Amino acid sequence: MENLCASIHKTLVDEFNFGMIWGRSAKHNPQRVGLAHQLQDEDVLEVVKLTQSQQRSSANYAARCQASYDLYKAGKKKKRLMGAANLKGGKG
Repeated sequence: MENLCASIHKTLVDEFNFGMIWGRSAKHNPQRVGLAHQLQDEDVLEVVKLTQSQQRSSANYAARCQASYDLYKAGKKKKRLMGAANLKGGKG
């Protein structure tokens, strides 16, 4: 389950609350499962993320917000530098 969530989106594992499973790996349909559940072929999965208030109360929320902001600022800086390099290259 954890590998599937990571392959869908890189932050989904951090925001994962529980999953609902229908199919071969479920003892009853639907079954509520966690990240450690082993999926089988033809399983149907519903992923439920943490709510905003649940995310805010988590221990690493401030660090995740800061990391996201730092990544955003680095991207903006890179675009600005690329734009400046293109202007210099075009005039020369």
